[in-house]
Amino acid sequence: MIAVCRDQTSYYNISVGKEQITMACSCDYILPTKKGWDLHYDNCRLNWNKDKPFPKNDDGTIRLPNEHLNKLDCDILYHLGFVTGKDDLEAMFGDVKFVCMGGTKYRMKAVAAYMSELLKVPCDLKNLVKDAHRYVMYKVGPVLCVNHGIGIPSLSVVLEEVLKLLSYAKAKDPVFFRLGTSGGMGIPAGSVVISSWGMSGTLEKTYDLPILGKMQKFPSIFDKRLNQELYSISINEDFNTCVAGTVAANDFYRGEGRTDGAFCDYTEADKFEFLQKLVSLGVRNLEMEATAFASYTREAGVRAADLCVTFLDRLLGDQVTPDQGTLSKWQQRPAQIVGKYIAQYYGLGTHLLREKRIQNLAGCIFDSPAPMKTCPIKNIHLSQVKRSEALSGRLSKSASELSCSAPVQASPPRARSAHHHTPLSVVHRTHHFFSNLKNRWHRSKSRERCPAGTILSVAPGADSSGTEYDHSSDHTPANSPLHRKRKGQLKEQVDIVKLFPSI
Repeated sequence: MIAVCRDQTSYYNISVGKEQITMACSCDYILPTKKGWDLHYDNCRLNWNKDKPFPKNDDGTIRLPNEHLNKLDCDILYHLGFVTGKDDLEAMFGDVKFVCMGGTKYRMKAVAAYMSELLKVPCDLKNLVKDAHRYVMYKVGPVLCVNHGIGIPSLSVVLEEVLKLLSYAKAKDPVFFRLGTSGGMGIPAGSVVISSWGMSGTLEKTYDLPILGKMQKFPSIFDKRLNQELYSISINEDFNTCVAGTVAANDFYRGEGRTDGAFCDYTEADKFEFLQKLVSLGVRNLEMEATAFASYTREAGVRAADLCVTFLDRLLGDQVTPDQGTLSKWQQRPAQIVGKYIAQYYGLGTHLLREKRIQNLAGCIFDSPAPMKTCPIKNIHLSQVKRSEALSGRLSKSASELSCSAPVQASPPRARSAHHHTPLSVVHRTHHFFSNLKNRWHRSKSRERCPAGTILSVAPGADSSGTEYDHSSDHTPANSPLHRKRKGQLKEQVDIVKLFPSI
């Protein structure tokens, strides 16, 4: 695979059989590439199975493979209470970038409140699907929070309808997260497992679904690059996080090998042998949704990650013994990782725009977010302006236009601590950066108009021999090579400031 660059967009020459075809990278990068990470997401056009149609349009919107949907006059999303011919889904959900899903409605309301506070997006936490009486849905700016109940059947219903919803809404490159609870194996209780793949009860990395009387198997692999990014966010937390396999059982008791259910037809030794086998296969937790969640999102061409906190170590027992306060605290951990990930996505945008602006106007070289041949700034961050403006409210619809969704706006910027990064803080740092350059330019001009020794016979910056010293350095003679080097560096910075008369 050979990369070429046309108009700062990455193109790759791919060998397909005996033919050479040129394809463009379609990755919408969230974080800059680090050493050892995959260069592309799994839903990138370069990684997609060439035998299947690519499930995304050129603008990043979802293109569902079901052709029967095109024959419908209107599509009734029954379990959500929306109708395509009646509701303006594009106005209501067209700006959605992230979807957070979890089991209970109370947990997802708490997640929505957390996202509202973290992103500084006011929200009245209105349930948008209350008339359907089945699930809950909250919209916090670009974040959609939906509960899915317990188990694969309940998850699959709402997940398919949310995918159709975002397809009709023309949401671009959405990213899905499942924030759940689970039982761990070989790791401390309270740890967070980021699932690399889902495993069925028959120990296959597939989602098994009987269709028209025949069993069909679909791969249940999560996006590796997305997991790498999430793990990099989690390493600074005060709890354990790992990336490993997850078993999705169809039953909470016997399906997960428990001995404390109403029925049990195996021994304690049989259970322990089974759990040890799972550990040897790379499994670190058990829950009831991972295979279907990975399969549906992969087939739709959207990135997804499954983050579950563990309430116990199944190798030590089957009962959940921590008190409710501890469990409630642990349940917040997956949302903390995802919340910081989302906040960094929007906070990073303005910073990269500033670097790109300097690079284009002044010819200065800055570190790109990833290797230039892999993902140039222009190719990755075409929507960076929209990211920042969406959070500050400049692209949001009025409340009357979005009667069913929360208005996207931000509260006035506040001072931030060293460990709290708000999306707007990057703007303030950018202004501070250029203000400092401008002040240094004015000081340099003042020294040129009034050189040392003009007013005083012996200036504070000169000795009795008349040798002038630079006040900005540590007593370096003005005619020394070091001073000339520093003066040249300052002149380069001054040239940058001259290009920005509005600063």
